[in-house]
Amino acid sequence: MVVLAALLNVAAGAAPVSLPVELGGFARLRYELSDADSAPEPSDALTLAVRSFAVYEPSRSWSFLAEVEAVGVLAGEFDDGEGLPDGTVPIPDPAAFNLNRLYVSYRPDDQTFDGGRAVVTLPSGLSVDFSIVDAVQRPAGLRRTPQHLGGSATFLKTEVPTRAGLLHGFRYDLQFGENGVPSALPAGRSVTYGAGLDGRWGGAPWALRWSFALAQQATDDDRPGLSGTAPYGKAELAVERQRTDVIWRYERLAGGNAPFRTPLATLHRFQGFADVFLVTPNQGVEDNSLEIRHRLGRVGPMRRVGGFVRVHDFNATEGSGDLGHEIDVGVAGSFRGVRFSLQRAQYWSDGFASDTERWFLTAGRSF
Repeated sequence: MVVLAALLNVAAGAAPVSLPVELGGFARLRYELSDADSAPEPSDALTLAVRSFAVYEPSRSWSFLAEVEAVGVLAGEFDDGEGLPDGTVPIPDPAAFNLNRLYVSYRPDDQTFDGGRAVVTLPSGLSVDFSIVDAVQRPAGLRRTPQHLGGSATFLKTEVPTRAGLLHGFRYDLQFGENGVPSALPAGRSVTYGAGLDGRWGGAPWALRWSFALAQQATDDDRPGLSGTAPYGKAELAVERQRTDVIWRYERLAGGNAPFRTPLATLHRFQGFADVFLVTPNQGVEDNSLEIRHRLGRVGPMRRVGGFVRVHDFNATEGSGDLGHEIDVGVAGSFRGVRFSLQRAQYWSDGFASDTERWFLTAGRSF
């Protein structure tokens, strides 16, 4: 651990540099081990990801930003998605080099190479966020699934504070079709609209936090029989007491000919860390989960030590099928400016897919 911290501190350039340009970024070293009943051989991969940015502000009105990200495979044997499957478990963290952001900003208006964005906040507290995008660079994925998605999209989001919390509405219009169409996207147009409410009540030592959302997705697919509408629902309640949080989550993505899908989401974050439900199946998925988080604080030389355990129960929205269950556990802590985490995900298919086990050992350093 001392060696990893030293290496990442060197990579992060811990010594300050006096320049007229603000520099920063993040370095992450990760070892992943995966095993599934459907693959005859397990997979492992040691990857290093570095994200770096530079900001130049010649005046209070103008700013320029450039951000790049590189991911390299240092060692391992896994299915990287190139060509036919080789019998190992896929690990969606391929070697890549991306220009994440490059824009010039004047006041609230951002112009980018891939689109534009405008954010307006009124004195009443109502904010309107509107974006036009003509290309998306997915942060990670198998090489069989295109990372660069050409097409068009518009994103509209509004927020207004209320006594019950922050009320927000949204409308996302997606149409990506260049460079092939991955299974998470329709070969046509997808329009999603809905509303949600996020709030919090209380303080020390007790607090209650809630989050609710409802949405509808309409898909117009060029392929026969794949068009339709699908609803979405989410409910989350969390009880916070000093160093311990208990969180209940319910999420429902409807299935059918055109299941409710989230192609631009951070897929690893939802429906468990085993990554079984990266794409909504035709049966749909209903996810009931209960999570307990506990913060220990300082333990020996480690700071900000904490851990969690989360249990998922998956069911189909179409019919009464059982889609399996999963247990995720993890611990994390900081040592000399480097954040370490160890996570394990175990998925039992109950006949739906394949039993899957994944381990993640990560060290990251911001600079």
